[in-house]
Amino acid sequence: MITIKQIAEEANVSVASVSRYFNNKAVLSLKKQKAIADVVDKHGYVPNSIGRSLRMARSGKILILLPTMENPMYLRIITAIENECYQYGYTALVCDTHRNPHKERHLLSMLENHYADGAILFSSTLNGKELESLAKRYPIVLCCEQRPDAAVASVSIDDYAAAYEAVEHLLNMGHTRIAIALGSEVYGSTVFRREGYMDALKSRNISITADYILVGDYGYNSGMKCVEKLAKIKPMPTAVLCISDAVAIGAIKKCRELDIKMAVAGFDNTSITRVYMPSVTSVAQPRSLMGTTAMQLLHAMIMNPKEKHVKKILPHQLVVRESTLIC
Repeated sequence: MITIKQIAEEANVSVASVSRYFNNKAVLSLKKQKAIADVVDKHGYVPNSIGRSLRMARSGKILILLPTMENPMYLRIITAIENECYQYGYTALVCDTHRNPHKERHLLSMLENHYADGAILFSSTLNGKELESLAKRYPIVLCCEQRPDAAVASVSIDDYAAAYEAVEHLLNMGHTRIAIALGSEVYGSTVFRREGYMDALKSRNISITADYILVGDYGYNSGMKCVEKLAKIKPMPTAVLCISDAVAIGAIKKCRELDIKMAVAGFDNTSITRVYMPSVTSVAQPRSLMGTTAMQLLHAMIMNPKEKHVKKILPHQLVVRESTLIC
């Protein structure tokens, strides 16, 4: 009997389109519907009854777990995931874990109870062993993050290379005393960005100053507190790389209040970086592509539980603006 892959090839469409034809054909163009229908009729293809039963048993819902609703970077990614969900006939359930492992476990229990077919996690407070154990049993994809301590599918940029490039830019601007404002080390991005920061300094034979490495969160207030601490260090750094744009803007505001000249760079290239005064140098992440790719990986795992845990690395771009040029 002809397979779905062979139907796709003969109809000149993707395998995903054939899957949508049998599950939610209304999302396909009439042209694609006809092309697939012609091949299906020609070969008398009937979907496997066991597979159909499994599809009917699915909830049709996808969990999207955020550590916080306050990060503006997430909006475009979530929109892309929801758009892709619609193409596959899923409904997205967006939940905030508040970085609470008990709440995260409670929400992930929806997978075990068949209330959701898979989950996209923007971060996880679970340890590597627990996260990997869950990923072996249920379709799970990390989005914006990597976990070097767990075999789990993920979509992210190369955080190491991005931080290295940002620090290299600051070095090329003449800065040798460069600080970094990081997030929690439960995030793989924090670990990789710290390593990229340190290696960029070492490449210029600049010693690592422990006091220049600060840990906070991803919000505006964290950036203000960061500069307050740096202002008390002698010698004070002349530049800082921040874990997010919100932290960068908080840092710039506190620099103004304290009348400090400091170059500031952020991460994520959110819309405010272009309109803030000064405009903010930031590492751009392909957020729409991240969301689309995460959902495509998750769908493949739902359709085939034996699908490998792929780690996708997407391109980033350092967008240089006034905040690192005027100091």
